[in-house]
Order: sequence, then C-alpha cells, then structure tokens
Amino acid sequence: MRPSGAGAFAPGPRPRPQWLGRLSYRWAWGLQRARRQAVIEGRAPEALWLLEHDPVVTVGRRRASVRAPAGTPVVRTERGGLATWHGPGQLVGYLVLDVAGRGGSV
Repeated sequence: MRPSGAGAFAPGPRPRPQWLGRLSYRWAWGLQRARRQAVIEGRAPEALWLLEHDPVVTVGRRRASVRAPAGTPVVRTERGGLATWHGPGQLVGYLVLDVAGRGGSV
C-alpha cells in the first residue's frame, strides 16, 4: 500500500545541511524565495539551511496584531498560524524541496 498525504512523495537526494549563521528574518525569507524559484527552474539544488535570527516576531495569517518587545521588529508572513518569536540562540531550519519534482503537492 502506498502512503498518502504528507510525506508521500518519492525520495531523492538529501540536501546537505548548511550553517548560515545569524541572519535577519527578512534576509532569510528572501533567500528562501529566491532558492525556491531556482529549484523550480532547475538552476539550483534543494537546500537545508540552519541558522539563527536577529530578534523578530513573525505573524501568520490567523493573527491580526501582536505586541512585541520594544525594538523588536514584527514581520507579517505568508504562513498560517499566530505569532512566533525568533532570536539569537534559537536554531531554525529551512528546507527548500522540489515537492512537485518528488511527486508530491502542497
């Protein structure tokens, strides 16, 4: 029986983890969007990036507003969910896969 739903796509080469250091959320988001397009067009391999962010609160579609500590930027994102704090010392991983190329969908 073939699995269905999340994780039901064909395996492929595993992206090698890359440590990117400490980046602003907006900078990392721009990198993700650029890599996504490059992967779709076949110009770059899939990626697994590990990093930490400068202090930031990200706000998803389900949250109208949020109060953040003074000096902490608030960034509205395309993801679902509420609000999430990111900052130094917190490991964040971003995986950029060609889901369609692996037979899956989002």
